[in-house]
Amino acid sequence: ELAQRGWDTVGLVGTRFTMAEDFITGPLRDRHRVQTLVPPPPVQGEIQKIIYDQLSVGQFDDAARDYFLGVIDALSSQGAQAVILGCTEIPLLLEGVQCSLPPVDSLDCHCQAIVRYILDEAHPGPGADGL
Repeated sequence: ELAQRGWDTVGLVGTRFTMAEDFITGPLRDRHRVQTLVPPPPVQGEIQKIIYDQLSVGQFDDAARDYFLGVIDALSSQGAQAVILGCTEIPLLLEGVQCSLPPVDSLDCHCQAIVRYILDEAHPGPGADGL
């Protein structure tokens, strides 16, 4: 998704673990030359609290939505061209809402990649079987 759109700097919001650890930011940087911006630690803590205390139990309110939109605005002002929504509840919270950055739903991207993989495996192209 990022390569298709030509984005080389993106924001990332998700659980504290997702934002603080290198398992997403590292491969994006090292393999794809994409810089990933994350909120500062205090903001990561508040995002974590909202995800676990509210979103994970189905509570989606305007205050949480406004907080995430503010975080996304801050990432935009730092140079992000899009924002990765790295937690399944965040796209639900922001559904139908206009963001300052194009959102990239990580779950949707994974599902699309799985379908492409399955279709390629089920119907290999010419020469894939060695003939």
